[in-house]
Amino acid sequence: MDENIVEKGLMIGANIVETNAKRYPKKRYLYGEVERSLEDRHSINILMGLRGAGKSVLLSQALAGKKYAYLQMDYAPLKSQNLYDMLQHLYKVKGMETIVLDEFQDCMDFSSLKAFHEETKGEVAILVSGSSAVALYPVELTRRVSKLILQPLSFREYLFFKKDILLSLLTLDEIIEGKGKDLIVYSSSIKEYMSESLPYLLEKEANILELLDKIIRHDLVVFRKINYENVAEVEKVVLSLALSKGETSFTSLSNKTGVEKTQIMRYISLLAEALLIKEVLPHGTSGHAVLKERKIYLTPPFRHGICKELRAEPDIGTLREEFFIQHTFGLSPKYLYGKGMPDFAIGKMTFEVGGPSKNWKQVPDYLVVDEKVPGKGELPLVAFGFLY
Repeated sequence: MDENIVEKGLMIGANIVETNAKRYPKKRYLYGEVERSLEDRHSINILMGLRGAGKSVLLSQALAGKKYAYLQMDYAPLKSQNLYDMLQHLYKVKGMETIVLDEFQDCMDFSSLKAFHEETKGEVAILVSGSSAVALYPVELTRRVSKLILQPLSFREYLFFKKDILLSLLTLDEIIEGKGKDLIVYSSSIKEYMSESLPYLLEKEANILELLDKIIRHDLVVFRKINYENVAEVEKVVLSLALSKGETSFTSLSNKTGVEKTQIMRYISLLAEALLIKEVLPHGTSGHAVLKERKIYLTPPFRHGICKELRAEPDIGTLREEFFIQHTFGLSPKYLYGKGMPDFAIGKMTFEVGGPSKNWKQVPDYLVVDEKVPGKGELPLVAFGFLY
């Protein structure tokens, strides 16, 4: 191991932390959990998330003012170094008891990480992070890891980051009780949120297709999730999803793209691992429910962003459903199948999502409406943007 290379890496890392912490004072919703993970000396903590979600900034904020070792593993000279030797050097020679390895997908040496963790368990806090969620699923570390997933900005965070409007969180029960009805004054910002819900997109003019290209050609191809000859098919599936209207399933995607259904299922599974899409399961435990296909939604901002680049108009109904799913996903929403049924169920409650003309035909427990003042039994879609 070349100590000079490691020292240079530490200097670069310290500069990144200092610069990010000063430049970006606003903190994401996961900040407290990341802080706690930096005190955890019994698990390997893994921070995953979409490219552009702000993982490196979040780590910098949590590390500022502490004693730490922060290395960006995509720094080329570090790639030639033995990870186990570096970790030993950081702990035994440098006295570092908090070690953060960012962009870990450029290293992927889980065996060295495992060996070091087993030797120093209870003594060293280890956190690894990276832009490639599909790369950070170490089978050999299943019992030793604690995973954190950084979602895109919530609508609540978007108002804070973009417009400097800081509002309180809401629980689902509070929304049901009507505490979010005053938030309809912010409904006009939903459309722009759906095109800018990654911090990366707030910083500069960014091309969503370039971001998509990195996810597919780097995260999926480089980490051997797909072969290069599959790239065109995966891109076709994602573009078809973005341009689709109404219900999207494995079968409908296969019909639209000409890609075999079994391949569609495999691609969707990988894209879900990459956090690019969200799959919503059918409601119920019957055999019929188990046989039903999943509904597939793009994670914001990809539908709106891709359509904008292709000069197409995104389907407003699907955008509303994706807004709802993005913010309720942690509550395990399910879709209801069958003609005339409401859109979704969360627990025992059913919800129908729609615009100002949406009626009670599907007989949901609650009508979730956009672009109108909610009436009796109706809930404003915008209020669900305050769940995280």
